[in-house]
Amino acid sequence: MEALHTEALEAERDLETQYHRHQHELHSLREESLQVFRVFRQVSEEQRRVSEGRYRTLLLEAIQDAVYLSSQNQQLQADNKQLRKALAELKDILCVQGDLKGQRVSQ
Repeated sequence: MEALHTEALEAERDLETQYHRHQHELHSLREESLQVFRVFRQVSEEQRRVSEGRYRTLLLEAIQDAVYLSSQNQQLQADNKQLRKALAELKDILCVQGDLKGQRVSQ
């Protein structure tokens, strides 16, 4: 009976030792997991900041390009208007000269 009691006490001590070891290992794993997640979050935040900076730069460049192209378009439209006006004036001059030649020939 005494041997069984001693064996039971030993088994209980072994279980408590294993329980404490298991608790310690579980705590260590939790801490390690939390550290991994912290690092992951930091890396993710850094990647987000880099991406955001890149997108802001691209957006700024796109806006600058749009403003430049708009001003170029306005300049080209103004040039086109002047060319059409000059062409119309040349046509008028040619018509007048053609009419004058026609009158000379008939005289």
